[in-house]
Amino acid sequence: MKNHQEEIQKALDVNVEIGKIADIGNVGSAGLANDHGAVIHRDASEDEAEKLKQVLELKDVDIGTVNTGSPFVGSGAAANNQTIFVGEDTSGPEIGRIDRTMVEKE
Repeated sequence: MKNHQEEIQKALDVNVEIGKIADIGNVGSAGLANDHGAVIHRDASEDEAEKLKQVLELKDVDIGTVNTGSPFVGSGAAANNQTIFVGEDTSGPEIGRIDRTMVEKE
């Protein structure tokens, strides 16, 4: 499988880092991020969370789940800096963790 890191960097004019979250190469399914924070797969290590925090320059990264226990946060929720959508089975505590981590408080 070819690494397209340079092509992506050039096309989008952004820095590209290659990594894994909880040993999952498709990090989009294993985490949810915006400019404020990220919630990532419950099996992610502290080192992975810290690296993600540094690479994305985030205030906070936490582990969590959606839809009453699914560790694939990115496949059960979508977010930008103004809005977060979660699956209908997402519990109150799961929403609370996402809110605390990803919503900028004034």
